[in-house]
Amino acid sequence: MPVEESTPAKLRDEEIRGIYTRLLPLYGIWERLVETRARESALELAAVRDNEKVLEVGVGPGTALERLAGSNPGGTTIGVDICFDMLQRANQRVSSALQAPPPLCQCDTRSLPFADHSFDLVFSSYMLDLLSASDIATAIQQMRRVLKPSGRLLLLHLSLGNRWFDRFWGLFYWLVPTLLGGCRPIRLAAYLPEAGFAVREVRRITQRGVPTEVILASNPGLPQG
Repeated sequence: MPVEESTPAKLRDEEIRGIYTRLLPLYGIWERLVETRARESALELAAVRDNEKVLEVGVGPGTALERLAGSNPGGTTIGVDICFDMLQRANQRVSSALQAPPPLCQCDTRSLPFADHSFDLVFSSYMLDLLSASDIATAIQQMRRVLKPSGRLLLLHLSLGNRWFDRFWGLFYWLVPTLLGGCRPIRLAAYLPEAGFAVREVRRITQRGVPTEVILASNPGLPQG
């Protein structure tokens, strides 16, 4: 089953970087309004244990990264994002909160600069719903490539399946995609087994009318070469 999307993605990479540079001053407000419950649920499911190797793809302002690294003081936590300004904000946050802040890297999730099966956990929130269906598939394969066998994948994204929300959001996305940060509802849980993952748990959490799907999956074997 292919990745399902409410509408095809409309934004190019340079547009995405520009959007999040402009939205940076307001992003924390949006997080508090609609993302906190889903993020707490995702961090619970991620169950980070000390001395693990953890990668967050699409760190944004560093909200989840601070928690992931704080739970893993003896391990390695790395954050990546395509937007340099987001990385600067994340660096400010983790540097002020943690004694040993995690390293950050500007890169594209479709070509992660890490060795095969390096990480125990790959965590990504509200990033894949920016990408086209084909780019989502590429990104997920990259995540599987860098995960260890038995490694965990934790994804959050705007959830497809609420008829009224899909229509309302889709209308605004079609008219002014930049206003919504370039994200649109998608469905991934049914696609992940085709990509080589075993889905362990799916939670659907709605906050202030905005639905998020939280997915815990595992990499049951060696990444496909």
